[in-house]
Amino acid sequence: MATASLNIKLDFSQVLELARQLSEEEKNLLKDELTAESNRTKLKYFQNLFSSEESEQLSMEEIQSEVNELRRERYETRRKNKSHC
Repeated sequence: MATASLNIKLDFSQVLELARQLSEEEKNLLKDELTAESNRTKLKYFQNLFSSEESEQLSMEEIQSEVNELRRERYETRRKNKSHC
């Protein structure tokens, strides 16, 4: 199949009418391509979202607070497990 590149301004209804003229196989290929494009867009969005959140670094005080909380939870869990034995 030969391919050509064209820039034509079409509204949604015109694009839909063109899609309706495609064979079932071509419609499936178009659907797959649109799904892949949508997935790429969503992936980029979430990558940007998470990378911007990661760039906000935690202070040493926040890190130490989290470490202390985890240690306390582990200590309590071990203490309870020893008392049940």
